[in-house]
Amino acid sequence: MVPATLKRQMKDWKTADIESVYDFAKGQLAVNRKEMLPFVVELSQVMFANNQQYEDGHDEELDTTDSITDIIMSTVEMIILPHLEVLDIIQQ
Repeated sequence: MVPATLKRQMKDWKTADIESVYDFAKGQLAVNRKEMLPFVVELSQVMFANNQQYEDGHDEELDTTDSITDIIMSTVEMIILPHLEVLDIIQQ
């Protein structure tokens, strides 16, 4: 629940982004700690959860990076292995 103090002092609290509301509420902690602290804690948890979801959504891109790495490694092996075989033949 949004504290009444925040609603009075921050006119655009409904349309402002969550970071702006969070920063404003943190600034009000010194004045209204009892009213603002639970709100700031809850808002920080929401922001953390949103950040986790964002990071979890980008794990899929890491999977494609792994497949690209596999392609590059197989290409490098195709280039290097024949040379290693030639070196083995020369050494024998």
